[in-house]
Order: sequence, then structure tokens, then C-alpha cells
Amino acid sequence: MKNIFSILFALALIAVAVVPAYAQDGFPQPPHLFEGTARTLTPAGPVPAGTLVQAFVGVELRALTTTGAGGHYYFEVPGTAGDWVTFKVAGVTAHESTTWVSGELEEGFDLTIDVLPTLYHDVTMAVSPVGTGTATDVTGASPYAAGVAVSIKAEPASGYEFVGWTAAAGSFANANAPATTFTMPAQDVTVTANFAVGGPTTWYVVEGGAGAQDGINWNNAFATIQEAVDVAGPGDTIEVAAGEYDAFQVIGKTDISIIGAEGAIVTTANLITALPVVGNAWVMTAVYESENINIEGINFDGTEVSGKEVFVGIAYVDSTGTIARLTVENVIATELGAGVAIIGDRDTPTVEITGATISNNDDTGIYVCGGSTLEAHFNTIVDNAECGVLNDGGKTVDAIYNWWGHASGPLHLTNLLGRGNAVIGNVDFKPWLGGEVVTEPVTGGGIVDAIAEANTEVVVDGKATVTIFKYASNPYPEAPVYGTLASLDLLATDDWVELPDTFVDISFTDTEPETEAEVRVYYTDAALNAKGVDEDTDTLRLYSCDGQHWVPCSTSEGDNGVNTTNVIKNGTLYSGYMWAEIRETGTTPTLAQLTGTPWGGYGHPSQTSQPPCGCFIATAAYGTDTAREIDILREFRDEVLLPNILGTEFVSLYYRTSPPIADFTSRHEVLRTVVRVGFVDVIIAILNCSHDLWP
Repeated sequence: MKNIFSILFALALIAVAVVPAYAQDGFPQPPHLFEGTARTLTPAGPVPAGTLVQAFVGVELRALTTTGAGGHYYFEVPGTAGDWVTFKVAGVTAHESTTWVSGELEEGFDLTIDVLPTLYHDVTMAVSPVGTGTATDVTGASPYAAGVAVSIKAEPASGYEFVGWTAAAGSFANANAPATTFTMPAQDVTVTANFAVGGPTTWYVVEGGAGAQDGINWNNAFATIQEAVDVAGPGDTIEVAAGEYDAFQVIGKTDISIIGAEGAIVTTANLITALPVVGNAWVMTAVYESENINIEGINFDGTEVSGKEVFVGIAYVDSTGTIARLTVENVIATELGAGVAIIGDRDTPTVEITGATISNNDDTGIYVCGGSTLEAHFNTIVDNAECGVLNDGGKTVDAIYNWWGHASGPLHLTNLLGRGNAVIGNVDFKPWLGGEVVTEPVTGGGIVDAIAEANTEVVVDGKATVTIFKYASNPYPEAPVYGTLASLDLLATDDWVELPDTFVDISFTDTEPETEAEVRVYYTDAALNAKGVDEDTDTLRLYSCDGQHWVPCSTSEGDNGVNTTNVIKNGTLYSGYMWAEIRETGTTPTLAQLTGTPWGGYGHPSQTSQPPCGCFIATAAYGTDTAREIDILREFRDEVLLPNILGTEFVSLYYRTSPPIADFTSRHEVLRTVVRVGFVDVIIAILNCSHDLWP
């Protein structure tokens, strides 16, 4: 009993101590309880689970929670009686508010806002430096929610390379990969693709320049070729648009291609002092101590510079490379002028010239000296004042298969009958072409007419640049002739004989898909008569050569044939033409294989008559066509007369007019002797003596 009173007494003492304190500050008040659903008016319905809900007493945040399924929320808000309570849903102030009441449970206290705020963030793609490439949002659905993986891709402009991604927030799967993913942060962000100068590079040049003139694309092209050369590195290409440009120099460079569009032309020259061998000279383009410098498609016209003491169009000095598909003309000097000069005073540089026209230069078309070597093929070298090629101390000059302005070839000590541009010094120029090289672009279809130059025309359906030239004779005489026509299967293939004046070379570049062509090679009666071939669709055929074999062109029915209608072209009467279709696939050769392909006309000799083997009058004079003396006449016909147009016309006329004369001569012994001794023997003697001078 005593113990119970002791406990009660202690509690009374505690109450006496505590109650006065609460009497002063008041008892703690229970929070105001809120429970309900957070909703949007548009669209009408609960907000998504996880949406933030906040309660403010005055301006002070007192409670927060996130919604559950169906937009349900619940929280306890501390406060003071009479305080005003407001709410936010997803950061947007709700339409509802109330007075704080201690211990109050507000069930079904729904909160509403008009719409949910944007919870997505914009990504902006950028490039640094500007103009050096592109940065692409491949996903293409910005804005994105935080945490979304966005596919991105960087592509450098010509002359630049990708070096990495950067962004102020977010993360990259691989910041060093041009194609990667970027994880969005909870904010707007700029993603930058960074680039730097790289290679190999294509630089661009436009007359007058364009844009920033930094050469990285056509819209920002350099104004001069020299600017592009100065920044170009190994493996780079310089594209030059049509226009007129100043002279330029390439010094100490390696592996650079300078390619001009049709209409690109250089018209000025720079004075270069102490040029080896030549001395001081005005030069339109100088390539000095460089390797593999290729200049293509840019024309050089020296008209505005003519009259200098020493003047050179293109000079390669101790350098290697190629000069292709361009023109060098009107380089006129008072002492020494050369369209092209190949000079080497320390080593043996090699330069190749192909598909060029070098003309109307004074003195020389191509000047080679100082131990250089030169290869020049399939060029037109004509009308240069002194000579087409001068080897003045160069080591070797290989100049076979060029057109020198006449079917007889260039004038040279070993070709005194040549009427083309002269060749001086140690130059290998045999064999030569039988006509000028024709190069012509076709867009949208058209006909490339090379009948005057090569007895050939090419009908193009589509887009292509076509190059055609004529060989003076069969370029591959030892290559076997394969294949026969179906109607001649019983005849041996070696019975097929080549038709003179029908050997040409055809190449296609700059083609587009679906381009097709028809090649037509024209022939004359003289060519048929010379080989004893009757004009018939079964006895004439176009062949092409791969360097080892002559094979029939496009053997499928409807892909080849012969048109036997006589036609006059450029003043020449042709008996007709052989034709073959060429396409991307299914023909022989295909379009892709026409990268410089020899073509030739072949015929099958008549089975009922033999071809004229030599000279009718000489046969009558000797009484037999097997006389050894007549062989020289056959050789002169085949090697000198038939390879050119005038010669074939003469042979054709002779075969038409001489048979009655020969017939009359053969029936009178005295006349036979007079003709043999006084006419035929004299011609044979002259031909034997001049044999070494034949082309």
C-alpha cells in the first residue's frame, strides 16, 4: 500500500513540473491529413503514377509525395490553425486550396490541374568548327524524356575527320565513335560533333571563289588553283570548276591529282628563274621535285602570254606523274617555246602523257631533256612549229600510238615519207595512230561522230564520255581470232581475215546506270576487195580484243549485224558498217570493259572467188601471180596503201580499172615484156630500195 502511494506522489510531482510548460507553449497539434486523386482536366483523368505532388503552407513546402496507381496520393501536412494550404501537381499549382485544420482528415480531396507540364527536353545537334561536317539526330523524335537513348551520327565534310562528341549534360555510349547513342539528361542539351582537318581530302576551286573560300566544298571553294595546291597533302584531289585561272606551281608535293571540269583553263604564266637546262622561263604550270602529280582535264592556252623569250606550258622538273585528257596550245616564244617540258637533272623521273592534244606550239610540242624518261600514248600531237617531240638528252621516249597529223606518221630520219609533225632524236614512235583522237561527252543520249578520224561512230543512249581513235594497222596481229558465225560453223576460224582501215580503240568513262551504246565501224569496197570478202551479213563481223584474243562482239541475235547500205560520210563513199550493241551486262564486251578496247572488222573470204592477191598488171606481165618479184607489190599495198584512206581509195580504183588492161597485156607477148621491163620492174626496184623508209 505504501509503495502505491509513493508512485502516485512521484507522478504528481512530474505533472506539476510539465503542465506549466505546455500551458505556456501549447500542446503539439496533429497534422492535417490529405488523401485523394491528382487529375488533369485535359485530357480528363488521373495523372501517371510517379507524378510529384507537393503541399505548401504559405510559401513553405511542408509535404510531398508521388502518386500511385490511378493518381492516388496521401500525405500529412504540419501547420498552424488558420494557415492557408496550397498544392502543386507536377510543379503546376492545383486549382484546389484550403485552410489548415489540426488533425483533420480530408478524404477524397482531389487535386486538379489543366494539363501536365512538358516532361521532355530538346536536343540540339551542332558541329564544331562550323562547316566541317554534319551532326544528325538519327532517332529524329526530339524532345525526349530524361534517360532516353538517342541515336546520333557524325559525318565529316571533305577534307575533315571526326574527332569526338561533347555535351554539357547527358552521356555517350562511345564519345569517340561517329555513330553512337546519347542518353538524355533532365534538361535541354546541345550535342556537338567535333571535326579536324584529315585526309585524303578533296579540295574545290571555283573561278572567283565562293563562300568562306576555304576550299572544303563547292559552296566555300578556293578562288585559285594555287591556294588548293598549297594546302593539299598526300592522296588529296583538287577539283577545278569550269573557268579561267592563273598559273600555279607544285613544289615538293606527293600523290596529288588536279582535275579540271570541261571548260577549266589556265591562261597566265609565272617567271621561274634558273630552271634546269632551260634557264629562266615563263611557265604556266611547274611541277618541281614532286612525285606522282597528276594533272587532268585542265586546258592551257598561251595566247595571252606569247612573246616571252622562253615559254613553257607544263614543266615537270625532277618529278613524276601523269598529264591526261587536256590541251596545251599556243605556247609561242621568241627563242624557245614548248607545250610540255620534261626535265630531270639528278634522277630519272618518269612522266606519262595520255589523251592530250598538244598543238600550235612554237617551237616544240614535247621537249624531253636532262635524263628524263617519257611515255606518251594516244595523244594528238600536231601543228607544232618545229617538231612534235624533241628528245634532247632524255634517256628514253616511248611515243607509240599517237596521232601526228597525217596517216603517214611523223617525219623522222627513219620515216622520211612521214608528213605528220616531226620527231627529233631517239624517240620510239612506231606504230602510230591512223587518225586524231576524239573525246566527246554525251548527256541524255547522242551520237559521237568519229567517222572522219576513225571510220567510226557510237550511238549513246544515256550518259558517257566516249574516246575513239584509229590504229594505223592491227594492234594485235598475233592474237588468234576466235569464234565464227552460226551459218559458218563448218568453216575454219583461221579463214577470217582482218579488214584494213577498220581497227579502232573505244573507251567509255563517266557512265551512269542503264547506259547503252551501239558501235558502228564503217568499211569501203576497197577494204573488201583487198581481202576478197563479199559484202554479206554472214561474212562480216566486228571483233574486240582483250590483248590476247580477238573475239566476236555481242554474239546474241539482235546484238550485232551489218548494214550494207552505201552512204557518203565526210566525202568518202562507204559500202556500209558493222555494228554491235554494248550494255552493262550480256554483251561482249560489256560497258564496264570498254576502258580502252581495240575493235576490228573481220570478214570471211568468198568461197567462190579468190581475193586479188597482188597486182593484175604485174601478174599479166610475169605470166603468174606467184612470181617472187610481185611479193613486194603485195607488201606495199598492205603496209603502206591500205592503212590510210587515200591508199584504200587508190587500191579500190586500181582493182576496178586494171583487169581489162591486164587481160589485154597477157594476150600479147611483146607487150608483156615491155610492161614487165619498162614499167613493173622499175616500180619493184624503187619499192625495194625504199623499203626501209616505209612506215
